[in-house]
Amino acid sequence: MVSLAMCWATPALATTWKNVTPPAKFVTYAKHARRHGMQAWYPRRIPTGYVIGTMRFGDTGGSGPYCDIVFKKGSRKIYFSQGTVVGADGDAPARIGTCQWGASRADVYRESITWYGSANAFAGLSGSLSLADEKSMAKTMRKVP
Repeated sequence: MVSLAMCWATPALATTWKNVTPPAKFVTYAKHARRHGMQAWYPRRIPTGYVIGTMRFGDTGGSGPYCDIVFKKGSRKIYFSQGTVVGADGDAPARIGTCQWGASRADVYRESITWYGSANAFAGLSGSLSLADEKSMAKTMRKVP
């Protein structure tokens, strides 16, 4: 069985981490989410040299919905998509959370979109986190008011 830590080999190679704070755009996004009964989370820190890219929501045109976060380091990218992490070198996907999509774009804030893990740092939304999940998530994430 492949552990989550093994799947996270790429970011784990970084020996140092940097603290990050949510940009104003994400804070605005979080306020909108809260009005729809959601929680918004943002990483406390990410591997040095990486930046948090875009969070996208939409339909891929027949192949189903997607919601991605992209971490970038130079030309190297790591994609987090539909609850899976896919390394830039084509590593097999590994489950890291959930990504669910509503019946329409208007339903997105009523769905659960979550990225979390023991050693991971992701931005995401959730409308249904248990207390245990919140405690686990708070180790690497901060709840955005």
